Amino acid sequence: MKKHHGVALVSVMIVIAIVAGIGAAVVVDQQYSMRRTANLLHGNQAFMHLLALESWGLEVLVDDKKQERAEDSLLEDWARVLPPVSADGGTVSGRILDLQGRFNLNTVFSGQGVNQVAYRTLTCLLTRYTEPDVDPEQIVSALVDWIDPDQDVYNNRGAEDLDYLSSDPSYRTASRPLASPSELLLIKGMNHDTYEALLSYVTALPMPALQEEGEETGHMINVNTASEELLNCLGDGTDPVGSALVEEIRTSGPFTSRDEVLAFIQAFLNIQENFDTSAWPLDVESNYFQMSTRAEFGDLVMQMQHVVERGDSDIRVLMRSYGQQW
Repeated sequence: MKKHHGVALVSVMIVIAIVAGIGAAVVVDQQYSMRRTANLLHGNQAFMHLLALESWGLEVLVDDKKQERAEDSLLEDWARVLPPVSADGGTVSGRILDLQGRFNLNTVFSGQGVNQVAYRTLTCLLTRYTEPDVDPEQIVSALVDWIDPDQDVYNNRGAEDLDYLSSDPSYRTASRPLASPSELLLIKGMNHDTYEALLSYVTALPMPALQEEGEETGHMINVNTASEELLNCLGDGTDPVGSALVEEIRTSGPFTSRDEVLAFIQAFLNIQENFDTSAWPLDVESNYFQMSTRAEFGDLVMQMQHVVERGDSDIRVLMRSYGQQW
């Protein structure tokens, strides 16, 4: 009889253990479901707030255009950072950056061929602000080959399809302008450290369409928003013109016309004649901007970058991407 009682007790304990295990599994699964639901709700909430911030940024840029100022500068409303503010149980923040205050990587090659001014400017940036073991001319030549439509290695330093087909995984050159600066990571000679060091000075913007007379106008850099490091690499790295331009803006306010910028450079360099204005692709207006927005709801953090083109009478979003700075 005692033996039967022992078997019954063990059976009861086994059943209790099974029921307890099932109950624990149900509770854990329910917790996971609740967490997934909360993340989904927070994700949708964050996404909608990022789109709302985008609308805010577009309105700010449109209002700025309506002011009919000749120049864009860091003194204007669009350049102010939106600090974290509460919104429906979370926080949102944002800022607008002038992408024309950076070097446009796509200017190194156009329908007219290699742009030597852009080539030298990017070479200067790589030489001065990245690691000393980097080969700047190899990277810039490889960038030319990445964009141009042919398979001829530029300057005997670049890289075409044959150089990339042997990689693992293999790939080919794009044979088109860059859609994002991150494409630099695919280019021969580039590494993550060099890319990170270069990122704050460069961007990748659409190239202008051919004009009716068959001439193509390259993107200008806005002197009022460009960094001192970038300005010092213009004009074949003629120092300290960039520093002088930054100091002039700091003390006297932003330049209001391209002619004013060129006159300042010419006077600073004391060049009486034969002043090569093409070596200074500077202007005071901007058409391309990047909005960086961030939303935090619960444990979820979502960031988005919005690349925007602003025209004389319209404004449009060219690209949206998630993650860190575009």
